[in-house]
Amino acid sequence: MNKTFTLERLNVVRDIFVFCALTGLSFSDVEGLKPKHVSVDEEGNYWIHKAHQKTKNLCSIPYLESARAIAEKYKGQPLCESRGVLLPVISNQRMNSYLGEIAGICGINKPLTTHIARHSFACLATRKRSVDGGHRPNVGSFRYTHHKNLCESGG
Repeated sequence: MNKTFTLERLNVVRDIFVFCALTGLSFSDVEGLKPKHVSVDEEGNYWIHKAHQKTKNLCSIPYLESARAIAEKYKGQPLCESRGVLLPVISNQRMNSYLGEIAGICGINKPLTTHIARHSFACLATRKRSVDGGHRPNVGSFRYTHHKNLCESGG
């Protein structure tokens, strides 16, 4: 998350990948994420309310400060402004190609794709839940990402 690349396109791709991992949103859901999908509840908690592109099911996702900080970096960016979106998402094919470059630079010996970010979300949510209270894995995390268990989600 803190790794800086000399090529700006890799920094943007890193940010979008991390955003997906922090929110659990798929590539297509992040691609269409607009300011209107963000709300703040009466307790001051930020939320993303968006229908999944694939299933059309409405989801409400906690919008963590670290994810908001990523989106804030791109506020006013020309591509975001022209499309009315939060992040300057490029095509999935180019994202995955650049993620391959990032993996090589960082010494990651596994394929790195936009879909892996969703798997990462399920793993992070499960680990957080088990660290916080010793509970069993959050089944909702797996339903959200369409996986049955931690092993299937790449953990």
